[in-house]
Amino acid sequence: MTTTHASSAASIAAPSQPDWALQLTGVTKRFSQGDVSVTALHRVDLTVARGEFVAVMGASGSGKSTLLHVIAGLTRADEGQVIVDGQSLRDLSVPQLTRFRRRRIGLVFQAFNLIPSLSAEDNIRLPLLADRRLRDAAGRIDPLMDRLGIAQRRRHKPDALSGGEQQRVAIARALGTNPSLVLADEPTGNLDSTTGQSICRLLKEISAEQQRTIVMVTHDPAVAAWAERIVVLRDGRVVGQIHTADVADPVELAARCQALANKPAAEVRA
Repeated sequence: MTTTHASSAASIAAPSQPDWALQLTGVTKRFSQGDVSVTALHRVDLTVARGEFVAVMGASGSGKSTLLHVIAGLTRADEGQVIVDGQSLRDLSVPQLTRFRRRRIGLVFQAFNLIPSLSAEDNIRLPLLADRRLRDAAGRIDPLMDRLGIAQRRRHKPDALSGGEQQRVAIARALGTNPSLVLADEPTGNLDSTTGQSICRLLKEISAEQQRTIVMVTHDPAVAAWAERIVVLRDGRVVGQIHTADVADPVELAARCQALANKPAAEVRA
């Protein structure tokens, strides 16, 4: 067999590369507290495949929310690379980053962040209006509201909706622009456990049905258990990951997350 033929055969046999929706390489973020510099994220490496549902867990102050803000481009990384849907965020100006986030990243917050004076439908429509894409609204909003079970509440303002309904409106708003990536920051934090579980089930179904990539920050193992994979942070570092298919229940998941969080410093990558 000639060298050329061998190279061709190797090329054909080589596995295809994953289709990454998110890639973080060596991401570091520091904040100043007076004269002291605090490292919130330290050389974080993370890849998320398109259509994957990933949860990020860690104690308070571990860097979970900072990580989400860096991925969303709400704050810039001091070092490293953040690539969303093939686009490096550090290559974008502030106006370009704003447009990119509006179109390609959906955000779901713990506090819902709905506009009190607007109806549910108008809250969902708002990102499309801001992006001058109202032509897209007619074909997207009705199916979304039907899928999320809030079509009958379309004219209601947030104060007339339950917490679960408000979060469903917030999820519809995040999905309305057809984003490549949905980021959810403690999406069940203001909900009772039953309603929170229904929101988790909804996120999992959306990820599976639409091949929608979701990265969710949570402190609750019962919430994280709905994801396919859990990334554990400690002091701004990734200390390990867990595939939920490998654990029996949230109790075991909590124990394994705690074991990773308690890993000796010498075993954590510098």
